[in-house]
Amino acid sequence: MNFSNLLGSVYRRGNLAFTPDGGSVISPVGNRITVFDLKSNKSETLPFESSLNITTIAVSPNGYTLIVVNEEGEALLCSLISRTVLHRYHFHSRIHCIKFSPDGTKFAVTKEDKILVFYAPGKNINFNPFQLLRMFYGAYEDNVCIDWSTDSRVICTGSKDMSVRVYGIERFKNLFIYTLTGHGDAIVGTFFLKNSLDLYSVAANGVLNLWRCNTQLDGLEPFKKKKEFNATEIEEVGEGGKESSKKSRLDESNARQKQDEEEAAVKNKILYKKAQRYNLKKSREKTNENVIKRLTSAVYNKETKLMVTGFEDGCFFIHEMPYCNLIHSLSISDQIIGSVEFNKGGDWIAMGCCGLGQLLVWEWQSETYILKQQGHFSNMTCLEYSPDGHYMVTGGDDAKVKVWNTSNGFCFVTFSEHTAGITGVKFNQRGQVISFLLFSFPFFLPFFLPFFLPFFLPFFLSPFLSFFLSFSFFLSPFFLSFFLSPSFFLLLSFLSFSFFLSPSFFLLLSFSFFLSPSFFLSPSFFLSPSFFLSPSFFLSPFLSFSLSFFLPFFLSPFLSFSLSFFLSFFLSFFLSSFLSFSLSFFLPFFLSPFLSFFLSFFLSFFLSFSLSFSLSFFLPFSLSFFLFSFFLFFFFLSFFLSFFLPFFLSFSLSFFLSPFLSFFLLSFFLSSFSFSLPFFLPSFLSFFLSFSLPFFLPSSLSFLLSFLLSFFFLFFFLFFFFSSFL
Repeated sequence: MNFSNLLGSVYRRGNLAFTPDGGSVISPVGNRITVFDLKSNKSETLPFESSLNITTIAVSPNGYTLIVVNEEGEALLCSLISRTVLHRYHFHSRIHCIKFSPDGTKFAVTKEDKILVFYAPGKNINFNPFQLLRMFYGAYEDNVCIDWSTDSRVICTGSKDMSVRVYGIERFKNLFIYTLTGHGDAIVGTFFLKNSLDLYSVAANGVLNLWRCNTQLDGLEPFKKKKEFNATEIEEVGEGGKESSKKSRLDESNARQKQDEEEAAVKNKILYKKAQRYNLKKSREKTNENVIKRLTSAVYNKETKLMVTGFEDGCFFIHEMPYCNLIHSLSISDQIIGSVEFNKGGDWIAMGCCGLGQLLVWEWQSETYILKQQGHFSNMTCLEYSPDGHYMVTGGDDAKVKVWNTSNGFCFVTFSEHTAGITGVKFNQRGQVISFLLFSFPFFLPFFLPFFLPFFLPFFLSPFLSFFLSFSFFLSPFFLSFFLSPSFFLLLSFLSFSFFLSPSFFLLLSFSFFLSPSFFLSPSFFLSPSFFLSPSFFLSPFLSFSLSFFLPFFLSPFLSFSLSFFLSFFLSFFLSSFLSFSLSFFLPFFLSPFLSFFLSFFLSFFLSFSLSFSLSFFLPFSLSFFLFSFFLFFFFLSFFLSFFLPFFLSFSLSFFLSPFLSFFLLSFFLSSFSFSLPFFLPSFLSFFLSFSLPFFLPSSLSFLLSFLLSFFFLFFFLFFFFSSFL
């Protein structure tokens, strides 16, 4: 199995580099190197890898050689032609910067407070390609940046000790080491001007200094060498490219002694003078920034005389030197710009943000992006190939879903609608991406809502509306991909099954015919002659039929019953109805079904006996006896039904309904058949209407209207009765 490409990340940390032709940018991605071809719009990850994350890279001027160093100082000498590792060398320390000389014969490395200058690998084959030429000292803290003069004979370095030093690679009579001080913060970049010893230095506090030298490049006077300088006099390299620590310490002390002797022998030293001092804070003030951010990266192009500086808040500025005229300013993110780099022509600028894993190539003249890529800046958790294999989708803990083109390695679309880490991604057969976010509301709602709506909507809406809403939601554009899939037919089965298991089905088919006392059947129907002449006689049936015809399309039986219950609680048409119904409904929640049943039973019996006794004072004996017998018959009938049917229902409903619904229906049934005797005269006639009304009225609506209107009629009946008696 051969390595093909690396997707999911475009930049991690370290410096960026352009190829000499300026058409490709090289980016360190973890422990690998990715080359982005900006002209053909492709990316390629080199097949070799380092043991740790790569932090520093350098490309030779001819574009054949690449040096990469990881975070522990292990260097790889690689060939960009054969894409192989040629040599390994270990510095045993973190390396901040590596840079090839313009002529390609040498390269300099910053190692702690030292500067190491090596011969660059050439056409000749050497057993040790890393041949040390010179080692320089002088810094009190780590050196962080290097730049070469145009003739490759002088280097300048910047250090964290806020000083800049100029070293002569060869031995000059008038230059060995020159130290420049005057900055108030760590140096970020040092840059020679073209064909000159003048240089710029940039510090982290945004201060830019221009240093003028009194000597030109051709004014440097080399020593006449009596003996060729040998690298082994400074440092001997052991087997495998590892330094011998004991020998190294001895060589370093000898090198320091020789360096002091050479510096003492230098006469007529060159002089540097601070010619200009620019404060880049003025550029930040023009952008209305109240808080001054630290400068984190800088690069200077000798051909175009442009300097780019990047800051820790994601802003970068382009200045034209030597007068430091601000040409352009832009904010690409809110994270640190870790690296900026010019191509050879100076028209493209590469920028990398390590916090977001973002890589940009910007053309400053046209103000357009040549390349704009961002990988996952957190762990990648899942991936999936498209059915045709041309695309790949990835999800990460950064709540981003990215779709990659496998042919060129670029991300062409990013979805950021999620608010938590992605746990799964999937392509459907149509090539559409579905992302999952388990244990999170944004995922739970859209994916499971079509399956849960049919179960919960019948409790709040009518079966017609619940089915319509569930079906419409399922066929919305977001879920159109499920159409005619197994999930679609499963939803339809859930919709139909939930209707037959909804409360409306059992209320209509089981016992709703018997449990809907009608407003026609209240005691006022027989005991109030004025009832037939009142407007309520005509208004009540019209209102009942009108509401019952329209409400089932908007309210479910469950809501209608709840509304009926709470209204009947305050508007019950008789004391026995209130007590028997409420006790039989609420007592099962606190007492056993047996105790709750008998409490409601004896209370109903007592109230019915009281009613029969009171009727005998106002009605003829025959009529009162008839009513009492009639009530007693229905009382025992209710006792029989209340005793046997609850057990039958509780046994049968448990096979189809949840314990909550079974208990709810059982309590409702028990409460309805535990009415006292005065109820069963209206219940007898309601039995007649129950065969026709359920086709037009929901049982809950008739229940509500019967309680409400019965109370209203009873109030007038009692008022008429007592007024006649008095």
